[in-house]
Amino acid sequence: MELHLVDQNPAVVTAWQTSFANVEGVFIHYGDILLIAEEAIDGRFRQSWET
Repeated sequence: MELHLVDQNPAVVTAWQTSFANVEGVFIHYGDILLIAEEAIDGRFRQSWET
């Protein structure tokens, strides 16, 4: 399982990076959650059609 944390506040992103630095499967993103979610959903949708 993967956990993707997304925020546009640099202080929050930095705190997450520090807190989850050694945690496998946790990915920290700086940016717009809607854009990142759109890419994740689109990628999963395409992948489900390929199998």
